[in-house]
Amino acid sequence: MASGYYKYDKIAQVIAALVPTNQKIIEIGVGTGLVLEKLLEINPQYDLTGMDHTKAMLDIAEKRLGDRVKLFEADIISMSIPERFDVAISNGGLCAFVDVGGEYDFYTHLIDYESNLQALKNIANCLNQGGLFLINIQSVHNNYETSLPGEIVYSQEIFESTKNQDCIEKAFYFKKDERIYAQQRLTYRIVRQEAIDELFKLAGFKLQGKDETKQFFIYSKK
Repeated sequence: MASGYYKYDKIAQVIAALVPTNQKIIEIGVGTGLVLEKLLEINPQYDLTGMDHTKAMLDIAEKRLGDRVKLFEADIISMSIPERFDVAISNGGLCAFVDVGGEYDFYTHLIDYESNLQALKNIANCLNQGGLFLINIQSVHNNYETSLPGEIVYSQEIFESTKNQDCIEKAFYFKKDERIYAQQRLTYRIVRQEAIDELFKLAGFKLQGKDETKQFFIYSKK
């Protein structure tokens, strides 16, 4: 993850350009804390919180970030927290937009529509009025292979889902000398443009546009 395939420095720089230091930020799907680590390198004064549903990843994030970031475990569908934030971020941990040639699809780890709506409502509920939701923009998901440091080869394969016609499955592999050292297979729900607009509207968000670098879609809480 930190080998250079994901440009965490660039991602953090874009966030820092959009969000003043005095605002409170929560990352939805913080994973092992790589984005928030880079934000703290830019400015240690950021007030940062990370949420994830996987304890093993949060344990790694805690080792990486120490007491500089508040971390908590939660299920996004049932999440209810009293604290309010100025900005929420999804860098793919929950969802992302995918550029499919000038148009954008919404990719999410949640399979059914109702779960996605509830998740977005829960994110809106933890934001202050007018708060921003930044959602990462990714390139189209294709079969792909690249070499990483240490003679590791990263590859990904895309499959049609057998579970839902609106989904794809994506397999990730890390190999060395043809031996697989790590692998994972995930399912993504794909939401198309008209349905995207309705989904975010019902959740209480208004589209503000994209940042200048086209790294994030920016929504605000209505």
